[in-house]
Amino acid sequence: MKPKWIWLQENIGPDSYAEFLFNVRSNHESGLLKIAVDSNYALYVNGVFIDCGAYHSYPGKPVLDLINVPLMKGNNEFKIVVYYNGTSGNMFYAKDDPGLYFELSNEDGIIAISDEKVLSKKSDKYINNQRKNITLQLGYKQFYDFNKKEGEYRPSIIVEKSQSFTERPNKKCIFLGRSESTLLKKEENKILFDTLKENVGYLDFEIESDSEQDITIAFGEHIVDGWVRQHIEQRDFSFEIKLAPGMNKMMFPLKRIGARYLEIHHKNLVKVRYLGLFLTEYPFVEKPYKFDNELDQRIYETAIHTLKCCYHEHFEDCPWREQGLYTLDSRHASLASYYAFDNPEAILSSINLIINDRMHDGQLSICFPCDLELVIPSFTLHFFTLVWENYIHTNNLQVLKDANEKMDTIIETFSKNMKSGLIQEFVGNSYWNFFEWNKGYDGNSGLPIKSEILINLLFLNALNIKNRVNDLLGSSVSYNPQIEELKKNINEQFFDKEKGLYFFSNELKRYSVLVNSLCLLYDVVPSNLKEDILQKIMNDESLDQPTLSMKAFYYDAILKIKPEFQEFIIDDIRKTYKKMLDNGATSFYETELGEKDFGGAGSLCHAWSAIVIYYYNLFGLNKAQLNP
Repeated sequence: MKPKWIWLQENIGPDSYAEFLFNVRSNHESGLLKIAVDSNYALYVNGVFIDCGAYHSYPGKPVLDLINVPLMKGNNEFKIVVYYNGTSGNMFYAKDDPGLYFELSNEDGIIAISDEKVLSKKSDKYINNQRKNITLQLGYKQFYDFNKKEGEYRPSIIVEKSQSFTERPNKKCIFLGRSESTLLKKEENKILFDTLKENVGYLDFEIESDSEQDITIAFGEHIVDGWVRQHIEQRDFSFEIKLAPGMNKMMFPLKRIGARYLEIHHKNLVKVRYLGLFLTEYPFVEKPYKFDNELDQRIYETAIHTLKCCYHEHFEDCPWREQGLYTLDSRHASLASYYAFDNPEAILSSINLIINDRMHDGQLSICFPCDLELVIPSFTLHFFTLVWENYIHTNNLQVLKDANEKMDTIIETFSKNMKSGLIQEFVGNSYWNFFEWNKGYDGNSGLPIKSEILINLLFLNALNIKNRVNDLLGSSVSYNPQIEELKKNINEQFFDKEKGLYFFSNELKRYSVLVNSLCLLYDVVPSNLKEDILQKIMNDESLDQPTLSMKAFYYDAILKIKPEFQEFIIDDIRKTYKKMLDNGATSFYETELGEKDFGGAGSLCHAWSAIVIYYYNLFGLNKAQLNP
């Protein structure tokens, strides 16, 4: 018995739902299901939800999930609901053809496979082909109709897809049951619930209706406006449901969301028995932590919760708005995770998704996996730090071997974009010249910038890291001449002798803590100027200050020049993060502005902000790790 890829007889198009049904007899009370799918699945056995959450990979590289399945002795009914995205241009998914592949075995051997005998149909209650985004990053919202009658199943058909399977490189997420849920307030046609903290999971409810009616369930991280901020520009954080008269009970396992608040918009009378999230998280093994300082304890445990909210199939920037795997965000989250969790597979699997990226014009994609022709050049260069630090913390030489070709391609790509000894800004719609969310450094200055310092500094760091990689891998290639030439050119082009500081570019002549921190960190600054520049970035508040994503480079620059300044750094962390806690944060923000940033779309849970875990351990403040 050999499984085959199967699908429906009809072409149901993108943003659609299919249901597969088969029965199997078992002499044992457990089995092992191997399953691969494009794009996601939910598994039910004998009417009970068992598992969901496919590992997104690249077209032609299917990943098998292995699921331990409870069985009854005798007949068992299996139902697999498959969601097919089928659309290019997402930041979490690379388009492939639809299909389902599975093999079920127990102690007697293989007892079921995917083939033409499996029955299938287009889902009736999940509404297909709506193609209305929550956000570009999260993809399409869900529509469901409790009133639809079930149609007939028909035999499936065989479809051609790759048989080159790999097993999931990390663990399946676990389910923690229903979140807490507290009724906050009602108006005539709105009801608001609080799950008490930032949570990640699947929409779950029991709602009784006196009639057939349409409702909207919105989700969000805050209620600054008094209610959930459902619509933000083109974004729509909601599900659309048509209730049937009587009790309507459903958990939606095909769209994971991050939220604290849930809000129902209804027309006719409803009685809400429960509205919340069916919680899920990665099965991290937490390393112990204990602090004498109460504030440090609160900061650390909130950072741990932030990290947990920002990892499921891979690292995510934020669970509410995007759930995207970015290199910079992942670098920060990885560095924190080496100290927070004993799960090297979780970090490595994210890195390998990036290593396997198909790239665009010699650079890494904006997220992984995806098929958008959009890149952030600076994030391509942060890849070097991400990979090198994994080797430093795990001594895994294989990750350097696997990344080596990508590194060579990236260096060649950036070298070709040099003019007069400096990297130029990349031009075209495919390039977003972003560095951080701050005053023109976000790539949206509107100025025709030819060359700026930050991309050259990051390239300099990449060359230094590649030198070390080459030494470890036995390569004789050295970038030392290019490194020295680049340092010289940076000093000649971007150093203001009068101010004694480095600036961003001739077109945007701004002076920032980030720019000068990286100059110190990457040994661009002459020895006689290092302490003077350090004092300026620590004390001159007129400089553009680093955002939460960039403070790590500021701290590292301080430690490089003055390792004894640890107290300054920890005091800055306490001051910065206490503000969020005092504002009611249960996870740490994308920027210090919180929800006010990005036109009201600022995330209140962001992976890069958890990097403070690294500094607490680096400074020996975590007593539990010092004395386990």
